[in-house]
Amino acid sequence: MQANGAVRTPRSGSQRGRGQALVGSTLRVLPAGRGAWRVEDAGSGRELCATRAEAEALAEQRVRELGGGQVLVYDAYLRLQAVKRLPA
Repeated sequence: MQANGAVRTPRSGSQRGRGQALVGSTLRVLPAGRGAWRVEDAGSGRELCATRAEAEALAEQRVRELGGGQVLVYDAYLRLQAVKRLPA
């Protein structure tokens, strides 16, 4: 509660400020075991790829098929390396 009595509510992750569009779907490109890379969504969908470039291309294709959104690309140490926002 703030000093003036108003209750402050946290912003949800789907809200965007400064006129940014809402994101449709989000896919992540993550390292898998033994040098492979995987593409996964918020659910349980996962696909394995031999290289990171192949995984990024597959994720971009899937996001476009789903009507736009973003691809989050992580490095081998699970640090976020790139965010790609794609239109439909």
